Amino acid sequence: MKDRRVLPVICAAFFAAVLLWSHAAYAADAKRLFTEGQELQKAGKLQEALKVYNQCLIMDPSNYDVMFASGVAHFDLKDYAQAARMFDGVLAFQGEDVRVRLYLAESWDRLGRVEKAKNEYRRILGYSPDNVSALIGLGRAEFMSGNRFAAVETFKKASKLQPSNKSLQVSIERLENANLEYLKLSEELRRRAVISAVNNAIAENVAEQERLSDEAAARRRMDGEDVERGTVGQMGPRAPGDILRPVRPGREMGAGRRTRGDQDVAEE
Repeated sequence: MKDRRVLPVICAAFFAAVLLWSHAAYAADAKRLFTEGQELQKAGKLQEALKVYNQCLIMDPSNYDVMFASGVAHFDLKDYAQAARMFDGVLAFQGEDVRVRLYLAESWDRLGRVEKAKNEYRRILGYSPDNVSALIGLGRAEFMSGNRFAAVETFKKASKLQPSNKSLQVSIERLENANLEYLKLSEELRRRAVISAVNNAIAENVAEQERLSDEAAARRRMDGEDVERGTVGQMGPRAPGDILRPVRPGREMGAGRRTRGDQDVAEE
């Protein structure tokens, strides 16, 4: 009876040992593949390295070291969309990692997703405000989105932290000169806009005065024609049948017609 109770315990221990051995072998195999992929990546064989990394991720989908290495390989191959997906996956497992988030921000920047890039750079500066790479990246993103003055201020912050960076100093100087030219151009454009508006107003006023003058001249011509025809002051149109007849000498206007008898007496 005692042997029967011990047998299940021995079997369970045996299977546990097998599982542990399998897991250890599995982990060792994944580690070997990862090392192989790293060697290929260092040699510049990025496509071969990605194939190995994909095998690693099939074996262990949550291996963020493999994800990061794969993301860098995609980034170097200029497949920035896939690189961004990999870096996002790393951050989901690893949390805030400056190196990973810098790669992610740069990936968005290369894809032209400037606002996403700026958000990532600002997150980095939120917990690492002296990160020069994040400041330079944010300054570049600000410039690309048209915020020239914000770009200069951001580059100046980076320059204070890294005064030996000559390239950064040159960029600041060029940007400041460009901003001065931009301000001058903007002022000139505003001045031209004001002058154009004034000229348009003057032209509209002249046109209105000419229109009023033409209307007044037309009214004067019409009044002169009425005077020549003798129609000035007439009382409305005549009714049909109202025909003016000449008045005989000796008769007064409006005297009326005589009767037949009056005419006979006058003839006698």
